[in-house]
Amino acid sequence: MSLAMSHEILASLGLESSDGLPDAPIMAVNTGNLMLIVPLNSASALRRIQPDFAAIERISEVSRRNQQRAWVQARWLVICTMY
Repeated sequence: MSLAMSHEILASLGLESSDGLPDAPIMAVNTGNLMLIVPLNSASALRRIQPDFAAIERISEVSRRNQQRAWVQARWLVICTMY
């Protein structure tokens, strides 16, 4: 996933790029349901999430048009990892 897309995903959650975990990329995974795992660097970032559903839909639509299958109808799951 591109750095620009990672920034856009974090922004759609109401977060700054610095809230992401730098050495753990955002990943689309399939555990029977498609999910997007967004690693965060603190519990504080997790508490500050304010989803912008229009932005999430826009990102999803762009991904559908680009045929990035992992994004299609993915649920967004946010996990917080602290060091």
